[in-house]
Amino acid sequence: MPALLLVAMLSGCTAETSAEETTTPATPIPQDRAPAAVGEAHESEVPADWAEPGDVPVTPVDDLDGEARRALLRIPASSDPVDQACTRQDLTADLTFQDAAMGHRYGHLTVTNTGATDCAVRGYPGLGARGAWGNPFVNELQQNPMDLHGHYLPGGDEYVPQVLDLGAGESAQLSVEWTGALGGAESEPLGELFLQPFRGADTLVVSGAAEVASDLSMFTTVKVGPFLPHDAEAEPDSG
Repeated sequence: MPALLLVAMLSGCTAETSAEETTTPATPIPQDRAPAAVGEAHESEVPADWAEPGDVPVTPVDDLDGEARRALLRIPASSDPVDQACTRQDLTADLTFQDAAMGHRYGHLTVTNTGATDCAVRGYPGLGARGAWGNPFVNELQQNPMDLHGHYLPGGDEYVPQVLDLGAGESAQLSVEWTGALGGAESEPLGELFLQPFRGADTLVVSGAAEVASDLSMFTTVKVGPFLPHDAEAEPDSG
């Protein structure tokens, strides 16, 4: 075989191999990021005239499109969508009160697969809130590796959430704590609490939040745990 032809063939193989090695996969491996947090809001983030009701009618939550709902998130979900990830259309979310201490409130947030087929959740949900007067809340928000009793999970910040497969009618739970600047009679009460099941997903409204967490207001600190298997007997204790 002529030397020039052999060199050309080898060069072609090298170029082909290099191109294959540098090609980005069409479907990236889903990431499950470490718990994140957002601190005190900058004054530029606080809505104008937030301290009193406005004159403009509040847009009903059902009239908000997906982009408007995502814009109300204070922090996004930690996980990219897993295989057969639960979407807004698959889930309902409910907040129930569990316990209270000096300046602290504790609840369980339950997400239930109301669809006809299995779906899955993983990691920490995204969370955001809007007040009853229509203002987006600028809560300090933390994703914390806490169990359904409010205690740190094994490994703490290094805890790696597992994929939870939810059959039709099955649920996952997570802990929610709100504390710090709790709202009073003169504060804008909670209108809606929004939950994002995975990063980039449309959000769903958490049922019961406006009643259970009525003192969650503009600057309240909120902590949320990861999705965990449902435990109807879980009750936070004082420890």
